[in-house]
Amino acid sequence: MARRAHHTRFIAFLVFKEQEHLSLKQYIESKVQKAYHENVNKT
Repeated sequence: MARRAHHTRFIAFLVFKEQEHLSLKQYIESKVQKAYHENVNKT
């Protein structure tokens, strides 16, 4: 029983990490796109 609870918590942890990774990726992509558009507008 305890093992199963630990397993569920571990999966929740992985899902949380995945969400964190996705939001970080989106943040970086938006930064890159913003910089790209600023460079395009300069020329």
